[in-house]
Amino acid sequence: MICQLQHRSLEYAGSPFLLEFENLSQMNTLGSVRTYATHLTYPFIPEEAKQGNIKVINVTRNPKDVFCSLFEYQSRLNNRLFQGSFNGFFHQFVSDGLPTCGASWFTHVKEWEIAKKSNPRMRCLSLRYEDLIRNPFSSILKLAKFLEADYDENFLRKVEQTLTFENMRKEHNTQKGKTSKYLTWVTDGRLPIYRKGVIGDWKQKLTVKQNELFDEAYLEKMAGMPFDLSFVYE
Repeated sequence: MICQLQHRSLEYAGSPFLLEFENLSQMNTLGSVRTYATHLTYPFIPEEAKQGNIKVINVTRNPKDVFCSLFEYQSRLNNRLFQGSFNGFFHQFVSDGLPTCGASWFTHVKEWEIAKKSNPRMRCLSLRYEDLIRNPFSSILKLAKFLEADYDENFLRKVEQTLTFENMRKEHNTQKGKTSKYLTWVTDGRLPIYRKGVIGDWKQKLTVKQNELFDEAYLEKMAGMPFDLSFVYE
């Protein structure tokens, strides 16, 4: 979505450039406009972003779907983060035993949310995964405004039509979705980033007991937050 708005193009951009897996010394050799994705926690993002010199789009998703999606994703990789069962992965996740790119999900979200509230210099747009799925055009409008991309509604509607989950999955299965950077992760170099694209898949995965334990862990680990977080679970 960002690439299409920045470059006024309806082409699929392929797998994103991830800060944590790129040679950052070469960043300034790339042409403008540069776009990077990241799973890093707030303390590890570039200082320029914290100072407001780089725009940040922060996307959140309800943690139960995050957990289920992460398990399915990592289970398709050759160099898996976790070797074990769904239940074992679940207990690692809710016990903070699964750090990814700097911290567990709970710490990651807390650090970002606190930073967004306490750092007025950071230029950050917050989007929810569930809104991107249910009302993509509204999110496209917000993003276009934030990126100062002055495009007519006709083009933005084409972006909306192009960026359906099924279209992106189809494009990702072409040569555009392959990259040699991830050959050690997946045999064909195509990251398994498109699965269902739905809201509430956790209901099909978590048992009643696991759901109760998840809720207990969330209340414990997010206690003390100076504000409430609103997640969409279905």
